[in-house]
Amino acid sequence: MLRHLLAGAALALLAVPALAASLEDAAAAYRDGDFAAAAAGWQELAAAGDPVAQFNLAVLYDQGQGVAQDRDEAARLYLMSAEQGNAGAAFNLGLMAQSGEGLPQDMQAALDWYRQAAEAGDVLAQFKLGNLLEEGSLVPQDYAEAAKWYHLAAGQKHAPAMFRLASLYTNGNGVEKNLSEASNWSQAADEAQMSGVTSAACNQRSLVVIEACRRTLPRM
Repeated sequence: MLRHLLAGAALALLAVPALAASLEDAAAAYRDGDFAAAAAGWQELAAAGDPVAQFNLAVLYDQGQGVAQDRDEAARLYLMSAEQGNAGAAFNLGLMAQSGEGLPQDMQAALDWYRQAAEAGDVLAQFKLGNLLEEGSLVPQDYAEAAKWYHLAAGQKHAPAMFRLASLYTNGNGVEKNLSEASNWSQAADEAQMSGVTSAACNQRSLVVIEACRRTLPRM
């Protein structure tokens, strides 16, 4: 019995580097522009339950790279990945639920997915939540909650979130009015933009912008 247990443990340990190598092989194919080979590699791993492979394959279906574009299949794979804690997959599900592409249009579902991703530390989701809550056109307006998410995104050097914080402090929305603090955030945003340390703003006003801010690259 002990011999069988040890043998099983050894096989499990061997499977970890093999999985990593397979992920890397597919990633290398993607970087070389062989999207079909990347899709084939990630397909096997995704079927075995790997959340990174599920996310990467979903991106290919989402964008129609190496496979026929299929937003429904992309959503299915994003869901499998998000259920295992992949924040990028949750963010993309939020975008899909908001736009109605791949999922039924449902703003509450979108908000729930954004929140899941934001709570997992996804900077785009943190900014997205802040933006939705500040504007209040699609969800109930809540400046204080918006400021909370902007602060978290700004902590990751997200320049658009810093600019929005500057506006909140200038007008005293959700935070105590503080022109000095507003100036500090505005300066920090300028510095972040100049250094290139930022992310897409992901404003929700149009489907074109939503598509532009979708996570379009697999995880390498």
